Amino acid sequence: MDIVIMPKELTAENGAKALLIGEFFEEVETENPDYCGCGECDFCEENPDEEETYLQKVYVSWTTIKEIYKKAVDKLRVSPSKKVMIDSDWLIAVDSLLSCLKHRHGSTMERIGELEEVTKLGDKAREYYNDFKSR
Repeated sequence: MDIVIMPKELTAENGAKALLIGEFFEEVETENPDYCGCGECDFCEENPDEEETYLQKVYVSWTTIKEIYKKAVDKLRVSPSKKVMIDSDWLIAVDSLLSCLKHRHGSTMERIGELEEVTKLGDKAREYYNDFKSR
């Protein structure tokens, strides 16, 4: 499955309206108001091949385009999760980076008040890795 990042909703501000307005239409069968089918009046004599109905191009409204898009986003979106975003190689790399940061620059991290956060992140990465391995 290919995943793309797109806006949650379509707006004029994000350029979607200019991009999509007028791009989609339906052909709707419409009664021909001039057609009577008698074969004797001026219209019928001048236009013997005229049909009782004709296809009219009707553009899809901006509101309908947004509603269709919203439905697709609501039903098809993939929320970030451990299953989608994390694999064992990524977790090992994160853990290694955080361990290196903690051990090589621990005193600096402590001085600027970030050592506890780095430690928590490393612990969380190891927890995720252990969860990942146990599946």
